[in-house]
Amino acid sequence: MGLDELSTEQQLGLVGAAAIVVGAFLPWLEASIAGTTITRTGINHDGIVTLALGFAAIVVIAFAEWRDAIKGLMLALGGLVSAMAAVYIADPLIFGYEGPEAQRQLAESTISAGSGLYVTLLGGLLLVFASAIALNDSLTGDFAAPATDVDE
Repeated sequence: MGLDELSTEQQLGLVGAAAIVVGAFLPWLEASIAGTTITRTGINHDGIVTLALGFAAIVVIAFAEWRDAIKGLMLALGGLVSAMAAVYIADPLIFGYEGPEAQRQLAESTISAGSGLYVTLLGGLLLVFASAIALNDSLTGDFAAPATDVDE
């Protein structure tokens, strides 16, 4: 199946899924300590999960029949990835720090969300958007208003 045989929503979904995959290889966490920035990519963290979900979305969108169940699955997958990225952006240490509160506060002041989280979030949202449009179109028809004949 060629790219030109895919619907606009499928192509948009593929772009979102590709962004999810790329985001896993970019920095998810950045720590600035004494003028030095240390980064940790997504594949060294929960980005492995988003990487697998991104690849799964690419395969499903490219090769499965674009039915409502698949559109719903892609909507859920995009939502899950978006939620994971948003949680890490809001609190980069949410799943990876145990210790005294004072040390956590110090760590929070030096650690921030990296570009990979934002790319992953964007990809997830794009996948949600594409799937939602496709589902809406199949459940209610096209977004375009039906043509009407005007007799004068």
